[in-house]
This record gives sequence, structure tokens and C-alpha cells, in this order.
Amino acid sequence: MCALSKRSSGDPNPNPDPEGRRPRGDLVAASCTRSPVTSALRRSLPAVPASVPVLRSAVAEFVVAAGVREPQLAAVKLAVSEAVTNAVMHAYGDADEPGEVRVATCLRGGTVHVTVSDDGIGMMPRLDSPGLGVGLPFIADNADTLDIDSTEGGGTELRMTFCVPGAAGELRAS
Repeated sequence: MCALSKRSSGDPNPNPDPEGRRPRGDLVAASCTRSPVTSALRRSLPAVPASVPVLRSAVAEFVVAAGVREPQLAAVKLAVSEAVTNAVMHAYGDADEPGEVRVATCLRGGTVHVTVSDDGIGMMPRLDSPGLGVGLPFIADNADTLDIDSTEGGGTELRMTFCVPGAAGELRAS
């Protein structure tokens, strides 16, 4: 399974930057456990509209290198686009500066695992929502599994899997 680990806010940071700060988002690791995969794709960008195609393309390049082809490739790209767009549109509300949106992707056997996460306000009903409300149903229709969690201290994590028979079992991310 592809796991995106986060330290709880009370945990000490064993790897602070030179000024002693925690990295934004507190991303610890993205890895495939119990798998022959030796690396994973990890990207983090500001939650702005321009990040959507960049993150979608990064995931697409990664899974194509594993042998994923149409129609599964289209399903992965659509789901990633919708998940990142949700973070861009909803995660940080009216914040002065956008936070980060993170994507982690790995392949284990014939399954692509994708996690999209943010440190925003979490999932909650919004009467003033700018979206149409179809993003999560699109993701659910395209992914083989979809799990959504609110993270401690705010934020949302979407974990998706896509079964891709015949895809390579081992990748090396660039």
C-alpha cells in the first residue's frame, strides 16, 4: 500500500532545517510497503490552479514508465486532476497565501497507488462552494478504491488505487 506518513503536531522533528523550522506540511515519507518497488513519485506544489496540470503530468509520466496505458491512464489522470483541483479550490479557503498540495504515487504489482493531500481546512459543507460537487464522484467512478480522511489539525488526504494488470512491478522515479 502507498502510505503518506505525517507526524502529529506534538512529535519532535528529528530533521529540522538549519533554522530549526519544520518543513511545511510535515511530509515524512511516501513509500510502498511489502513491495518490490524501490521508489515512488513525490511532488509538492502551492495549491494554485497552475499546479493542477503539472502534478497530473508528473503522475502520468510516472505511471506510463510503469507500462500503464489507456484506458487506465485516462482514469488516473482524471482522478488526479479532480483531487488536486479540489485542494486548490477548497483546502485553503480565503487564506492570504495558498498552502501546499502533495501527490505521492507508487506501483505495487499491478496496482497504482496515488495519495493527494493538503493541510487545509478539511472537508466540510460549504454553502458558498465554487465547485459543482462532481469531483469526488468522478474520482470514485474512475478509481478502483477511494479512501478519504481528514488529517489531524486540518487537511484532507485522498488515497486512490487503480488496478493495472500487466504494469511493471518495479519503478525508479526520476
